[in-house]
Amino acid sequence: MKPNMLAANNAHIRSYMRMYDRSVCPEDLLLLAKADHLGRAAPEHDREALLSSYAGTESRLREMLALYYDRMSQPCLMGRDLVEAGLEPGPSFTAALAYAHKLRLAGRPKEEQLKQALSFVQRAFQVSFFAVNAFAAFCRENYRKLWYMAA
Repeated sequence: MKPNMLAANNAHIRSYMRMYDRSVCPEDLLLLAKADHLGRAAPEHDREALLSSYAGTESRLREMLALYYDRMSQPCLMGRDLVEAGLEPGPSFTAALAYAHKLRLAGRPKEEQLKQALSFVQRAFQVSFFAVNAFAAFCRENYRKLWYMAA
């Protein structure tokens, strides 16, 4: 299973954070990983020896789970933060929030998430926020004209 593989390969923290983030219930994932480890051994193996051999792996997985919960408990960037920064709701919101979530998993503080997410949106969409806002305002003011032109 992936948790056991990550621990065996001494994977980077980022890999653990992604795995736990994709999991519906990370605690259950750890239980399944333990069951997988114990179930792979031949029946003649000593159960206590199997458990003791898994202790290091389980310790590492629990340590990374605690770090994941700690990072998820920190303040995160929200849509209202982007609005306050001058970004209009739209396609760029999804990209900015997804990028900010990756930064949150990396342990970045909220202020840095905002700064980097805004920079990401600017680079990704290659337009200034003022141009995006001006275009959105133009569309709101002239939506009927644009509708008839498109039809």
